[in-house]
Order: sequence, then structure tokens, then C-alpha cells
Amino acid sequence: MNAWRNGIGVKAGTLNYRILPLSKVQREGFGAKIDHCAFLYRHRFRIPESYILLKTDTADKSPNLEKWLHSDRSYVLRSSASVEDRLDRSYAGQFDSYLNLSSTKEIEKKLRLLFQQPLNRRVEATQAQSQDRGPIVMHALLQEMIHPRYSGVVFSRNPLTGLDEIIIEYTEGHNARILQEGQTPFRAIYKWGEWKETPRGFDHHLEFLTEIIQEVKRAKKEFGADVDMEWAFDGQSLYWLQLREITTGKRQSIYSNRISKEMLPGMIKPLVWSINIPVVNQSWKDLFAELLGPNDLDIFRLARSIHYRAYFNMGVLGDLFELLGMPRELLEILLGIENTGKERPKFRPGFSIVRHLPRLFRFVLKSLAVKKRIIAFLSEYDVIFQSLDLKSLSSYSMEQLVDQIETLKVRCTEASYFNIVTPLLSAFYSNYRLSKALETENLRLEDIDFSEVESRIADIQPAVWLQELKTVYDGIEKKEQVRVEEDNLFIPEMDLHANRFRRLFRELIRKFGHLSDSGNDFSTVSWKEDPASVMNLILSLESVPEKVSKKGPDAFTSHATARKYKKACDFRVLKERVSFLYTYGYSLFRPLFLEIANRIKDKGFLKNETDLFFLSYEEVKRFLAERNAKEIATIINKRKKDFEELQDVKMPEVVFGDDLPTVYPKGGPQSMMKGVGVSGGYVEGPVKVLKTTKDASKVDKGDIIVIPFSDIGWTPTILKAGGVISEAGGLLSHAAIIAREYRIPAIVSVSGAMNLKDSMRVSLNGISGEVAILQEETSRARPPEVSAAKQRRG
Repeated sequence: MNAWRNGIGVKAGTLNYRILPLSKVQREGFGAKIDHCAFLYRHRFRIPESYILLKTDTADKSPNLEKWLHSDRSYVLRSSASVEDRLDRSYAGQFDSYLNLSSTKEIEKKLRLLFQQPLNRRVEATQAQSQDRGPIVMHALLQEMIHPRYSGVVFSRNPLTGLDEIIIEYTEGHNARILQEGQTPFRAIYKWGEWKETPRGFDHHLEFLTEIIQEVKRAKKEFGADVDMEWAFDGQSLYWLQLREITTGKRQSIYSNRISKEMLPGMIKPLVWSINIPVVNQSWKDLFAELLGPNDLDIFRLARSIHYRAYFNMGVLGDLFELLGMPRELLEILLGIENTGKERPKFRPGFSIVRHLPRLFRFVLKSLAVKKRIIAFLSEYDVIFQSLDLKSLSSYSMEQLVDQIETLKVRCTEASYFNIVTPLLSAFYSNYRLSKALETENLRLEDIDFSEVESRIADIQPAVWLQELKTVYDGIEKKEQVRVEEDNLFIPEMDLHANRFRRLFRELIRKFGHLSDSGNDFSTVSWKEDPASVMNLILSLESVPEKVSKKGPDAFTSHATARKYKKACDFRVLKERVSFLYTYGYSLFRPLFLEIANRIKDKGFLKNETDLFFLSYEEVKRFLAERNAKEIATIINKRKKDFEELQDVKMPEVVFGDDLPTVYPKGGPQSMMKGVGVSGGYVEGPVKVLKTTKDASKVDKGDIIVIPFSDIGWTPTILKAGGVISEAGGLLSHAAIIAREYRIPAIVSVSGAMNLKDSMRVSLNGISGEVAILQEETSRARPPEVSAAKQRRG
């Protein structure tokens, strides 16, 4: 019967419910599953003919249910509980769906079971785990059964990383083969107008997959959020079965060391980190305030030390893009993740920038006079930093040394603002304004001669001095060269050339002695502390290669281009001078902390003065106040050990989320396995291989479980696990959904996973899908204190 009517009560024994056509649902409150199906119907997505069955305390007299069904069709009965598909919890697999129901008797039998499910142990266990309280209201969704040729799920955004890519997973026949049987699905990824990953047989599937892409984009726009949607394709038409909001991924932190490898390369000791963050990040906060107004930005969120390496939180930059009306997805271009595709986002402000225009206009006007401000800063701060360069620290009390550090922090914070703004302006005047002008003259920026800049900054370029010293050295007699190389640089009995070399070397150390291998790391030894290394640097210099001929300003045909060239030169010079002055001021932290360290060492609290660099600044001050020698010794020893172990590990360029990424010791893991990451996080520990749910009794809390596939029966075991490896499955398998909700690292589709042996020690990367075999020996049990998995979930 095709006719639908308003809700008609039906009573079957103690089973009380009310029938309502989905087309009559005008409000929410029947459970997310029904509410979302009603959304699909209202927005003209093709869905199967659908009814909702509302549980009631009593039922009116009514015709039998069979009068509302088509006798030649079958139906699927789905739960729609008040706790399902919520933003914080999905209760995936905790309530059943029943397929291929073809009679009133079958439907009402299953409906009775469905209405009783909120009382089952599985649901009670999930409620206890998630600390949910209150009764569960259960309704049901009855839909005409689609007999699909293919069915699956589509995600409008990667639910794991938050990347802007559409992921489709599907299988032949019913989607239940993925959800319940754990079958490894076909997988296709579409990003910015291009297919980035395709399965076998893709060409034959392209037509309906393209329709899925178009429809999920529309659903995302209409729903106002990223979604995952279940679908079925019967060979002719595409039907939409369910819709859920994706709550993971988009807003998670994304850290990158692309920029930091230039600014803070290598491993950063805790003391250096604890000074750098408030000094530099406060300047970024001030700059954002100038551009967009006062903000509550936490400066300690802008960067993070990951295994003692500096990573910038690019998610904060994404927030800034959104404030300017630009797509957050631009981050993926800046991160180097993607830069192709005809639909890639553009660096173009949107309408929301309008409310920031007055402040931006004031910033532009201010920047027009910024050259004078920078020149004034250089003059003023040269004097300030010279006054803070104390020659006799031994006469200062410990309190005075700390006060001097606090003063230097304030001054370096003020200086770091110019050390950020000047390079940005230099890039603007060179890479944008001058480049645009050069295009009109058929020239490129790399074709232009900037030797004018080099001559204007020669006095602050150590390379110029080092090269001159090498030239003088080459003119010294061999016997005098030997004396120089033996560090006898300061004896007076040398020939004329040697004396000139000596004078130049002393001047070099006086002018550039604050430099080191890293100008942003005051834990590294400076040139004045190790002049022998500077001598080695001079000796290693080769002759300066001949410069490639480039175009000078006389090649410009336009006066406007010449003016822009001069402006670009001016700001290149200012950038170098600001950087040099800032590096000098920042280097003054080193002698202050070394003086404190030597005094602590003299009292027997440190083995080596450089050990102080393994404490944060707050820990140093706490020690000076409390003299907790045992505590700092423990901290220092642990960090030194960690520092050594992490020295040669390979670090990822991008880290998703706040968990510490997996790194491997020297030599790497014994072997690797690869699957599909479905739940982020990193975990290391022993595995327990489970062939069936009957093996669950051997799992200790925190173990990494290995399973052939996952259906709802595995849920209690997954909740107990520290990590999950599944030989089959996809993003919407039960293992994946449960793991994501409870932040358990998980990987599926790991070929050969069931060949692992109990107690093997492995490491999981839930983002990349890598399983590293760290220890294949299984005969000897590990001590109880390390038998549980070591997890890193932030």
C-alpha cells in the first residue's frame, strides 16, 4: 500500500508503538538517526521509503501494520535511540539493525527486541564507560530495503586528521559486510578536484562515485558541518541511508616543524625553550592584536616541544585565516601536504574581513612609517644591549643575576617584535611588490643583482671577515701558520702578516664572539668560548666562487620599478641588521645562566654547569628558592637520558593532535607492517592475538589487541585495550568507531596481522597506519610493571 497517513497507533500484545511517515516529521527529538533522515528528506536527497515507529505507553485501535507495507518488498528496521549518533558519543553497534524483514510478524518481533535493547548488558557497559546517566528513549526507523550492487560510507572530511579530503569506502553488496563482517573495503580519496587514491575497478565505478562526491558536498553545505553518510547504489540509483556529523579532526591541533627547522633547528633544551616561548610568542600575540584586535591567545599554545624539537601550532594560524574570511584549508598548502587540484583554496580574504578593515587600515598606515621605527629601534637597542652585556658577573648576587635575566627577557621580547615584523615587510617589498613590478619588465626576482645589500651590511657579515682572515692566513709563512694552528694566536713574536692576522682575529671575536652554531639557542658554545672552532672554520674556507652575472637597477625601464627595488634593498638591509642585533641581545642569556650554574655547581648541586640547561627557567628559580637538590638531580638525569636516546630519531614534519608521535631508536624497528589508520594516537606495548571473542580473557588492561575483524561483540575488549590492530575493516568498522570515541589508537586492514604472536612488543601510529615490530622475542614475559601498553594520547 502506497498511501501514507498521519500517525496511526498499532498494538501487538505488549508492544505499543505509533506509525508516522518520515515526510510528516517537522521537528527534532526522535533520536539523531530519525532526525537526520528527516533532514535528508527535506533537502531532497534520495532516500528509501521510510516510516518512523514511535514507542508509546499505550496504543490506539488501528489496522494491522501489514496494511502499511508492500507485500512484494522487504524492509530494514533501524534503532533510533536518544543516545545514538550524538556529537560526543555514537553508541556504534550497541543497538541492532535488522535486514530483509518481509512480514508484519517479523517486523514486530524485531521491534520488540529493539525496544528492549536499552536494558541489555552491552548498552549498560557502554553507559558506565562513558559515564552517561539517565534513561534511554528508543524509537525505530523502518525503511524499504535497498538491494545494492555497491554500498558504503562517505566522509566529507578526513575524520582522523581533519584534512580537507573526501573519503569513500565501499564494498560489493550490503555495507554490513564492512560494519559487521569486517571486510576490507574499496577506498577512494578525492581532494580539491582530483582523485588522490582509487581502488581496482575504479573506472567502472566512476559515475556513481562522482555523484557521491557532488551529493556529499551539498549535504555538508546544507547541514552546515562535515558529515559522514551511508549510501547504497542499486545499479541504477544512489540512495542515502544515514547521516552523522563528523566531530573529530577539523579542530584538532596540527603541529609543523617546517618553519621551526630554520628558526630553532635541532634539539632544544628545556631552559632555552622556557625562555624562547614567552619572548617570541608574546611578540606574535602583539602582532595579531595590531591586525585583528585584542585576543586571548595563549602564547604557550603557539609552539610545542615534541621530543625536544620545536613545532609550531598551525591550527592557530588556521584560526587567523578564518577571522580574515579565508578557508582554513590553506594550512594544508602551507604545511606542504597538498598544493594541486583545480578546486584548491585561494589566499583571498572573504567578506568577514570587513569588520577588521579599520584596524588593518591603521596597521597599513603605521607600516608606512615603520622604516623610521626600525631605524630608531636599532639605535636605541644597540645601546640597551651593550649596557646589559656585563663584564664582571662574579660581583653580582644571585638575586641580581635573576633580576638581570628578567630585564633581558623584557628587552628581548620588545626586540623580537621587530625581528618578526621586519622580515615580513622585507618579504612583502621583495617577493610581492618588486616581483610584480619586474613582471612588467619580463624579469624575475632571481635575475636581479642585490650586491648593493651585501656591501651595506658587510660590517655585520661574519662571512666577509672570515674570508679576509683566510686570505691573510694564506699569506703567512708555513712555520707561522703552524703556530697559528696550534692556537698560539695571541703571542706577539710573529711576522707582520701573522700580527695582522692576530689583530683581525681578535676583532672578529670581539664583534662576532656572541655567535654560535644556532643564534636562537643560548645553550650552544659561542665563538668567544671556543676560538679554536672559529680557526677551523677559517682553515676550511675555499676561495669565493665567481658570481653569476645578474641585472642591476640600471636595467629597469620604469622609475616605479627602480623605486620598488630601492625599497626592497632598504628592507633587506634592515632585516639583516635587526636579526644581528636581536641575536646579540639574545646571546646575553648564556653568560648569566652559566654564572648561576657555576655557583650551583661549586656548592655540589650540579655535576656540570651545562646540566642547568636541562631545567626550565621556572625550575631554576624554584631550586634557588627551595634548594631541592634531589628533585633537580632526578629531573636532569631523566632528561639527559631522554635527550641522548632521542638524538638520532627521525621526526615527522607534521604531527596531528596533541599526542607524542612514535619514534624509533637507532637502527629502527625490526620490521614494519602497514594498514589504514582509523583512530589517532600512538601506543607501544605487548600484543595479544585474539582469534575469537572467547580469547578476550587473556587480555590485560592496556594490551594491544590483534583481531581478524570487529563486530559489536568485540566492543568490551576494545574498551579494555591500549591499542587495536585489525586484519580487516575500514573507517566505519566497529573497531574504528569505538576506538575514535574513546581515543584508543587503532589500525585496520593490516595484512598478515593475525600472524603476530602474543607478547611481541609493537608500536602503533594511529595516524599513519604503521605497526612497528620492536621485539619479536616472545618466550620471556616482561616484568609486570611494563606489561601494559605505554600510551601517548596527549
